[in-house]
Amino acid sequence: MSDFGQLVTLNHARLQAAAEISGAPSRKVRTRLDRIAALGVGGGEAAGLVTVSTTRCEPPEALKVVHAESRFTRLQKNVGIAGKVHQLETQARGYQVLFVTLTYRPGIDWDPAHMTSYVDRVRNHYRWATGDKLRYVWVAETQERGAVHYHIIFWVKKSYFMPKADKRGWWPHGSTKTEVARLSGGSVVYLMSYIKKHSSKEGLPNGCRVYGCGGHSDSGRALRRWVNYPAFVQARASASCRWHRAVGGGWTAPDGSHWPAEWAVSAIGQGYTRVLRVRTYPPTGIQPSGPFSWFKNSASVAVA
Repeated sequence: MSDFGQLVTLNHARLQAAAEISGAPSRKVRTRLDRIAALGVGGGEAAGLVTVSTTRCEPPEALKVVHAESRFTRLQKNVGIAGKVHQLETQARGYQVLFVTLTYRPGIDWDPAHMTSYVDRVRNHYRWATGDKLRYVWVAETQERGAVHYHIIFWVKKSYFMPKADKRGWWPHGSTKTEVARLSGGSVVYLMSYIKKHSSKEGLPNGCRVYGCGGHSDSGRALRRWVNYPAFVQARASASCRWHRAVGGGWTAPDGSHWPAEWAVSAIGQGYTRVLRVRTYPPTGIQPSGPFSWFKNSASVAVA
């Protein structure tokens, strides 16, 4: 029997034993047993289905998702699109890019309210000075001594002067450094370079967010939302389409139709999850390289 067949058979045995011990298996256990039986291994048959041995056919596609790697990929994707949207919305509009670093001095412990308070003070001052909303993206990381520090990018009007946060009392917890970017196009690359220094939240205090952003327009938030859709949803949704996660799994389309997920969890281990492809939706003819909008029944890519 293939490795896949052994994995499912062992999972079937575990669930069957749990069902026998409890006497009345839960709905969740019954559902998993039915799914395994439908795959044709484990000795069970689902109603109306024919059992097919895995030795005579290709097993379903399986993947091992390492949690740390998955978090790192999502972090890169979300920080990248958040910065790129700001970059696109402010280019050629009289904006400049500022790099700010916030550092804790020895003896000061991290607190989640510190970053919130700092951003609120900058936002209020910027709105008072310009009447504009504050656009920013930040990333947290740990120094060699274990202390948290932040790297922030602000997209602000060229007429705005950013006060030094430590001198102004906006960051009384340590030192700050403020620089003007020479090339605004390299701002996202700058922030991504710090993301590469860690592949997960390892080293950060419990409750410490890895990144944050704000100031996006409605269309910018739509673009950020779109990049987190699974591929089969992306091929069926423009940036303006709002899909929602469905209760119990899968997705709900704007018209209310339910689209079950293409993958299902088969096993959970220490730091990883194994998933199996349980269905594949037919191609739509659209292979988007980024968020797009519908124009005359055709797709126009907005962000590559």
